[in-house]
Amino acid sequence: MKTVQSAETAPAGGIAPQTIKVSAGINEIITVAQNHLNRIVTPFPSPRVRTVSRAETQVEGNVVYVASNSEDPVTLYITPGENESLAISLTLAPKLIPPREIRLELAASNILA
Repeated sequence: MKTVQSAETAPAGGIAPQTIKVSAGINEIITVAQNHLNRIVTPFPSPRVRTVSRAETQVEGNVVYVASNSEDPVTLYITPGENESLAISLTLAPKLIPPREIRLELAASNILA
C-alpha cells in the first residue's frame, strides 16, 4: 500500500514539498506547474531520465528539473544511472499553479541493495 503525503501550506503561504512513495512498475500521476521549473528529488544519486515529451529536463545530482510550456501530460521514466532493472514511472500533469517540489521515496520492496 503506498502512502502519499499531500502538499501542505508552508509558512508565509507557500506550498511545502510533496513526498510520494513510489514502486517500480506503478505509474504515479503528479500535478506540476506549467510554464515554471519543477523540482523532483529522486532516491537515486545519479538518475537518468527517459521521455519522448517536449518538456525540458535537466539532472543535477539526485534532482530532476522539469519544465513544460504545454498542458499536455509528460511521461518520465527515472532510473538509477546505468541500472535499467528499476524504473520510476511518472506522468506529470501540468497546470497553471506555482512551481512544485516533489520528493520521491522508494517503497521498501524496491530499495536497492
